[in-house]
Amino acid sequence: MLDIPKDFIDSCTSLRELILAGSALKRIPINVRHASGLRWLDLSSNRIHKLDDAALDMLPSLAILRLQNNRIETLPAYFGRMTRLERLNISNNKLDKLPDVVAEMTSIVDLDISFNTITVFPPQILALTMLETLVVVGNSLKEFPQDCSSLGALRSLDCRRNGLTDLTPVSRLPKLAELLAEDNQVPALDLTLGPELRTLEVGKNDITRLVLLQGPQEAPTAFSLMSLDVSNAKLSALDDAVFGQLTSLTHLKLDNNQFRSVPASFGKLTQLVSLSFTDNQVDVLPDSICELQRLERLNVRNNNLSEIPAALWKCASLSWLNATSNVIHSFALPPTIPRPDDLADDEPNPYPPLALSLANLYLGDNHLTDDVCYSLVAFQRLRLLNLSLNDLTTLQGWTQGEFASIEELYLSGNAITALPDDIHLLFPKLTTLYLNANKLQSLPVDMDQLSALTTLDVGSNQLKYNINNFQFEWNWCVLFLDPALPRALADPRHAGTTILSYGTLTLLATAGSRSSATMLRTSRTSHLRRPLNRPPLRTRHDHNGCLSLSTICPNSRDSRTCEYSV
Repeated sequence: MLDIPKDFIDSCTSLRELILAGSALKRIPINVRHASGLRWLDLSSNRIHKLDDAALDMLPSLAILRLQNNRIETLPAYFGRMTRLERLNISNNKLDKLPDVVAEMTSIVDLDISFNTITVFPPQILALTMLETLVVVGNSLKEFPQDCSSLGALRSLDCRRNGLTDLTPVSRLPKLAELLAEDNQVPALDLTLGPELRTLEVGKNDITRLVLLQGPQEAPTAFSLMSLDVSNAKLSALDDAVFGQLTSLTHLKLDNNQFRSVPASFGKLTQLVSLSFTDNQVDVLPDSICELQRLERLNVRNNNLSEIPAALWKCASLSWLNATSNVIHSFALPPTIPRPDDLADDEPNPYPPLALSLANLYLGDNHLTDDVCYSLVAFQRLRLLNLSLNDLTTLQGWTQGEFASIEELYLSGNAITALPDDIHLLFPKLTTLYLNANKLQSLPVDMDQLSALTTLDVGSNQLKYNINNFQFEWNWCVLFLDPALPRALADPRHAGTTILSYGTLTLLATAGSRSSATMLRTSRTSHLRRPLNRPPLRTRHDHNGCLSLSTICPNSRDSRTCEYSV
């Protein structure tokens, strides 16, 4: 049992914070009561079940008391005399109801009673008129009192993981700015909220509709909501009238519902910065999306979209777009772009807004063909491009200079048969290249000119090897050796020399893991002892192979162990 000598406490005249968390205490050390200047006391994660003998009311300056993760079943009566206590955390204890003494602790501004077994909203909380933050996560509350007006100072309420069916009594509190109510049983959501509410998270409820009801006559209807999350619900349709009035929204998340269309009123949400409605059944983006001039992130993954519309080219701030796992077969062409040589110095920039803002584009698992390159050439600042699991067969139509900004390129799971000979000129900044599960038979000899390349995956292809043409076929560098072959491959025309050279790609690093057998790397032997730092790109193909190859690199005195895949 930990104890603290009184003479030590007396000598600590400036002691303001005392942390005794995780000390396996069954009781509070008796001399703690003598630390009269203490403002913060942390007794969390112990085995305390009673506080009666602790005499914490003898700490006149105590403002913060953390008692979570103990075995407390009640609070002693002297807690009512702790008139300066502002923050109390008694979460994860053995409370099946809130002790009556809490009603006397009127100085409390922050109360956390999460993860107890409380089934009825404690009426004692209604007496805490200075309360600003209330956390009741993980209890079994069914409803709020109809009259919560005494909680006029409340600014943040976290009531996730309960059994609540109606949020109306608390959602209109005059100063409430944040309401977190995920994982309850709310069937419908009234969005006529309090005048200060900025954040509302109600995901993982059985919400089937969103409604706007007229507020009280004395309070003007105000829609100041900035962040709304109604993901993982049961919305089958989005009301045009509802979203047309939430014009202050900056973040909107509607993932994993059941709606098929996006209302045109979304164009009125001109303050939106982030919009996500993944895992729905939307088949078209409205033309009004071009009105979202502040939109930076758009996530429409796993819907039924068949086209990236022309209206999207007008989104001037969009830098991140994820349209993976749709049925997209076309990407609308941008407006006509003149050649730079044809422009006068005083002419305005001819590129559409999206071409100058988009940096990350995810279009994997769709039905795009080689024609997509005619849309992609417009992007001037694209850094990451994912076209995996589409219907591409070649990159021959991709022209130099148009993709100079790309650093990461994912082309796995297509039907690409050949790469451009000038790939190093096409992607001069390329650091990551995934080409696994295609139909490549050879790699361009100038692949070694991709000087910034750090990750390369060419597994599950059809690479062929001609021993007499090795100096012109870079795929010798990713040869899959049979275990029966020698561990160093010799040049049959020059005895005592090897034919494999990897020294030019000094940055080539890991891509995969030993367990997945999908990797290609050229690292020193000592580096191979480190855990691999990134998983392989999963594809619909699973016939991958991996082997270690030890070779002497030209112009180097040290031996390197390399692992390659095809």
